[in-house]
Amino acid sequence: MDDTSYVYEYCLGGAHRPPKCIAQTPVFEPGRFLRSVKWSPDGMALAAVSESGALDIYDMSPAVTAFCGGLESSAIGAPALSVPHASTPLALAWYPHMRRDAPETCCVVESVRDHPIQLRDSVSGYVRATYTARDNSDVLMAASALEFVDGGRFVAGVANSLALFDVLRPGLPLALDRLEVGRREGVRGLVSCVAGRGGLVACATFAGHLGLRAGGDLGPVAAWRVPVEYAGAGVVDLRWSSDFLLWAAQRRGRFVVAWDIRDLRSPVMTVERPAGNQRMAIDFDPSGSHLVAGTVDGELLFSDTRTGERHLVAVADDVVPAVAAHPYYPVVAVASGQRKFAGDESRNDCMKLFALDAQYLL
Repeated sequence: MDDTSYVYEYCLGGAHRPPKCIAQTPVFEPGRFLRSVKWSPDGMALAAVSESGALDIYDMSPAVTAFCGGLESSAIGAPALSVPHASTPLALAWYPHMRRDAPETCCVVESVRDHPIQLRDSVSGYVRATYTARDNSDVLMAASALEFVDGGRFVAGVANSLALFDVLRPGLPLALDRLEVGRREGVRGLVSCVAGRGGLVACATFAGHLGLRAGGDLGPVAAWRVPVEYAGAGVVDLRWSSDFLLWAAQRRGRFVVAWDIRDLRSPVMTVERPAGNQRMAIDFDPSGSHLVAGTVDGELLFSDTRTGERHLVAVADDVVPAVAAHPYYPVVAVASGQRKFAGDESRNDCMKLFALDAQYLL
């Protein structure tokens, strides 16, 4: 795929066609629902983390090709690669220059509890390299968040610190910086998510604190926390919009909150959605102006951050913790499911692809 900017005008609600399910996986086995999904940079594969502890790579080229050709919906087959782990992976990130026609770029970085960060081949499943962050007592710190800040470096959230790694230099980080300064200053809590853009790295913690760091050396830029009136039980996802607003989703929080980094005294925008106890992701469409999020009611929230217009579309019968917008087309991947008691017969956890009614502008 090229680097062209794709902008769409969406037609939702009213007399317009509702989003159409164009592909779907079979219903998952009990205890195997997907906790997170991420499109590859070329838009032809999906990486998914399941509750069973597996890292699954799905080949989505048949579904994407069918969508582009206007063909009927199809089924999503078994994962092209499934790598089991002793525990559920904590975080993963695709190599940003990944392309199917260049096998050397087909890889992801992933983190598992009590293990070093691994650079894993997304075709063969082999580990290409490992990266390790250690504290002052030489104890291994597992990464709870991963994000590439440019083509060759990525940032890992480890405990209450950020570590900067070079993909070409396995081993110890280039920089390791503690976020909390003293007892009252800095960013407090365990790092839950990171998001990089334009030479800046944003980070957030399960304590509801946020911070900005310089991407080059992780030097501190700013630190703040979610206001009490919008606070939940910790920030669980961060995303940048096209107008350089930083959006934060919270666990057990009714609001997705946005800040203008030029003035962090108060949020500039909020989007309300039903609060849930799960870790529920958010994402943006290819233009970076439409927020996509799942809800505890099995709905997909689609909000235009420029006008405030919002739509709710029923996509599942259960909680939708994982959403991922395609990097080029008006297609959204959603995964439903949550932990249930044994004997619960209402198990229909699966992953679906929905095509949105949209007109291509650029």
